[in-house]
Amino acid sequence: MSRVCIYCLEPKPPSAFQGEDHVVPRAFGSLVNSPTLDCVCDECNGYFGRTIELATFRDGLEGFLRLLHGTKPAKGIRELGKRRIVTTVGLDDPNWNGCHVEWSEEDRQVRVTLVPQVGFRLREGDGWLYVTERDLKDTTKPLPAEIDPRRGIRLISPSREIDERLVTVLAGRGIRFQKSGETGGVVTSPDGLVPVDVRGQIDVAVYRCMSKIAFNYLAWTQHQDDFVLLPTFNPIRAFIRHGSIPPYPLVAVSHKPILTNDTGETPLTNGHIVTASWTDNSRHIVAQVSPFNALTYAVSLARNFAGGVRRPLRVGHHFDHRTGHITMLVNEPPSQGEHHG
Repeated sequence: MSRVCIYCLEPKPPSAFQGEDHVVPRAFGSLVNSPTLDCVCDECNGYFGRTIELATFRDGLEGFLRLLHGTKPAKGIRELGKRRIVTTVGLDDPNWNGCHVEWSEEDRQVRVTLVPQVGFRLREGDGWLYVTERDLKDTTKPLPAEIDPRRGIRLISPSREIDERLVTVLAGRGIRFQKSGETGGVVTSPDGLVPVDVRGQIDVAVYRCMSKIAFNYLAWTQHQDDFVLLPTFNPIRAFIRHGSIPPYPLVAVSHKPILTNDTGETPLTNGHIVTASWTDNSRHIVAQVSPFNALTYAVSLARNFAGGVRRPLRVGHHFDHRTGHITMLVNEPPSQGEHHG
């Protein structure tokens, strides 16, 4: 007897469903009795692991949050991508503010170190804007419009050899560097700690991954039944599996916390929060996914729901990666619903 995968919608033999797909990915921490699905075929499950999940958990803000909250060991910093995460010094000192740093592991601790880069005076004011050696080498990228190399240039590097390398890269951009002095020293602050600013690129891969968590959560809370196989879920299904984008937005991102009493300034938890419910007009189904209670991704699971039984739906859970406990936030038990066609 064949079974139907909730993503590819293909009927397959039971042997094609050997693995289990976690509702909250294991990359976000170990959970006691972690909820899993057996309605995702091995082919789809493997595809997600190689693509959207790998991109999100290694080279994105969520990958950085894993390190910050300890669900990834410090040695995993080597896997954190360098193109979708930008980390800079966040000091008030204009000589250092905005300098690029990279993450490394030393004695099982996460460290940050300055990377080879060039600082350019801004066209207006006394500040500097820093460009990494890697970006300077990429001549397809124009230099920032707000800089004026004629006003001043600084080389940030750990050795004279790298200084010469940076001068060569500048020459390739048609910029002549004339050394007039040397400052040396290290980045310092009054309390001995250096704040950093972290900016991450949120792209379609991340949107698809968050949508998958939301859709998996819906399938889990609805007991993996035929509800999630309804055609009304085909747009979100196609987006997750194939990246197909419908003519309306599927995902929105905000800093607004999900929990009512959470101000965001002093978060009530750094656990993961997922909810799913009807909108106020009872026409659409929307989920919210907040990894580490940081950013909130609102996911449109079904727009203008049609073609099935409209069941009560208002669920939410807190997944605590520190204790492994899962707590129900809100729930309205499913009951016999009315037909909504």
